[in-house]
Amino acid sequence: MKRSDVRKVNIFKKLMQVLTNVLFTLYMIIMAGLILITAQSRFTGMEPSLFNHRIYIVDSGSMSPTILKDSMIIVKELEPQDVKEGDIITYYGSQSSVKVTHRVVEVQEQGKSFITKGDANETNDPLPLEGEKIIGKVVFI
Repeated sequence: MKRSDVRKVNIFKKLMQVLTNVLFTLYMIIMAGLILITAQSRFTGMEPSLFNHRIYIVDSGSMSPTILKDSMIIVKELEPQDVKEGDIITYYGSQSSVKVTHRVVEVQEQGKSFITKGDANETNDPLPLEGEKIIGKVVFI
């Protein structure tokens, strides 16, 4: 092997080692952040939130095939007046402990109420959704 080839291999190995260390460090920072957020939510009773984003697991298949049951979603907190037709939103259901994720099919009263529907459902949800029950918009599935 030529001397220049040996140098190239050594440089590549060093770069890979640095990249591995950076990725591992980022992973550890993210994991520590998630642990802190989870601990905070346990002690305060509030839902965990990081930079106005929340993580949920979907409990039903009402949004199939767009969002499958047991999928993880990331929801960005959002004001009701910023919700548009076609947005997939998460909101407090009729029981405040239950969160629902459905698509907005109609905006009413200039964003004060909404008609929603699960993609897998044949009909719209029976009652209009009040804007103050909205948690946010799904930004990642």
